[in-house]
Amino acid sequence: MTVDLFSFLHAKLGSDHHKAILQALHSKENAVAALIHPALWTRIETRLAQISLAGLLLIQLLIIYVMGTQPPLQWVHALYDDAYYYLGVALHLGQGLGSQFHPPLQTNGYQPLWLLLLSGLGLLAQGDRTLLAQLAVALTGLIWLACAGLMRRQHVVSPLAFILTLLLYPFVFCFGMETVLLLPAILLLLRTTPSQWGWRGACFALLFYSRLDALALAPVWTLAAWSSYALPQGSRRQQLQAWWHDAWRCASLTLALILPYLLLNQLWFGLPLPVSGVSKALGAVRGENMAVAVWYLSMAALPLSMVLLNTYWRYRLQCAAHPAQRLGGLCLATAALCALYYGLFSGWPVWDWYAWPLALATLFALSASLHYLALNLATGRNINRGNVAWGMVILCALALIVVSALSGARQIAYGAKAFFKPGFSEDWYPRQNLLLLQTFIAQQPPAVVAMGDRAGSLGYWLPSAWGFIHTEGLVASTAYWQALQAGQGPAFLAQHGVHWLVVDREQYMHGVDAAGQPLLGVVEPIQGLSARQGPYLLCFPPAAIGYQQTYQGQTRYVLDYHQRVSCPTTMEQDLTTLRQKYGALRHFSLPSEAPAGWLNRWLGLVW
Repeated sequence: MTVDLFSFLHAKLGSDHHKAILQALHSKENAVAALIHPALWTRIETRLAQISLAGLLLIQLLIIYVMGTQPPLQWVHALYDDAYYYLGVALHLGQGLGSQFHPPLQTNGYQPLWLLLLSGLGLLAQGDRTLLAQLAVALTGLIWLACAGLMRRQHVVSPLAFILTLLLYPFVFCFGMETVLLLPAILLLLRTTPSQWGWRGACFALLFYSRLDALALAPVWTLAAWSSYALPQGSRRQQLQAWWHDAWRCASLTLALILPYLLLNQLWFGLPLPVSGVSKALGAVRGENMAVAVWYLSMAALPLSMVLLNTYWRYRLQCAAHPAQRLGGLCLATAALCALYYGLFSGWPVWDWYAWPLALATLFALSASLHYLALNLATGRNINRGNVAWGMVILCALALIVVSALSGARQIAYGAKAFFKPGFSEDWYPRQNLLLLQTFIAQQPPAVVAMGDRAGSLGYWLPSAWGFIHTEGLVASTAYWQALQAGQGPAFLAQHGVHWLVVDREQYMHGVDAAGQPLLGVVEPIQGLSARQGPYLLCFPPAAIGYQQTYQGQTRYVLDYHQRVSCPTTMEQDLTTLRQKYGALRHFSLPSEAPAGWLNRWLGLVW
């Protein structure tokens, strides 16, 4: 057995490590340490990460293959619906048709760097929607590979922790959203030193262009850099001066790199920031949306527990802190800033990819945990009953993480299910969007369609001869946002020739006209939780329903906008009442997504 192990270690690790391990095998108390030698542990961890990454890339290739061989109905869910907003704008930019999701409105409702990359792919696709979707999936896989290459040049992020994080947060890194760009951006930032203020400022700008709220990392990172300016013989004042000197130069460079984006937005679109963000802030009462802090706190359970666990573990081991341990704490602080910002300035809920700072915190906390686990098991003097028991607790925690990661892998692989089950399609709203296009839209002459929530895949696959207006305003124009401000949303839709209005609701408003005939009331948009201003009411007679779909408790109507009638005063008053109460409009329209139980109602959870 010893000879076989000697040969194995000599082949896999080389002569620098196998002698120490074999010597440890002669000591009974060090036997466990020998089998988990740091070099062997690193090798195993790297191999596991490589195999896992290869598996993920294989899934991406299968998804691309399914996209090329089967109709979109079988794979539309491989990308998140909001990702299609990016693809739609990139498709039109690639064709030289301007920054529009679909004619006729120009928009800046996107994160700039992700759209820039997709627009390059749109130039290659030249109007081929399927090809552009395939290229977007391939781009995600290439970004994963780039991250793997960057990790080989630093010793902060564990490759296995990287894979586990991808699987734990698939909606952040795997379904076509811009947040995947934060991985290479943060890895580039890790390569800078506190004194390299120029490179650090460029990395902060890169984070901003990847996702605007990622700039929240800059102040946290800069403040944390204070401790790196300790001078051997300098005073605290000299330390502060050195830190402040580099900090303001870094901030100035970051601002200089960001300013052109803001100025060009103002020049081209009339707003310095994306219209998607200002639309979500329309009518919000400052500070009323602090329920998002509860969402961030619930999502922070895993990384926060691991950061605290790592702190205690390091205390038990009496070892130097792993660099990733502090970075996990910085990302948690960044999440707190994001929660504060959205609680104060936005009126909307937040979705899974908004948890990007918590995903990064998990990445760093996992890296530190794996390091401390290896150190705990590999240091013979620390192998005792208490530490082995503690190590078993950590192993059980890691096992739970792995189980959750396998669930994430299943979600990612869902996009390739049609490869194994031809003809497969999921009965949810992306599929309903495509069925609507294939049944109702295909039979109508070209016209202008308006739709709010869940419109990404419908607008992307809508024929080019048709027009589209997003009633939520996220990929609409500044003029539409101004119309919402002025309470002229319905008039704007009429002026731009909207013929069909598509709406999904669990519950609609109902009333009667002056003649006693029934009316259907539709409010747009409905996602705002704190929205005293913006949402408007549209009323239609039953004859205006041109098409209907039912799925998963939702009823979808396609309404003839030309048959819109004036709403009675009672229905307008009902809308005013709903707008004045936090979350009431969304709860009324989507009651299944309203909080259940007194605790949730007290906390104000609305998703």
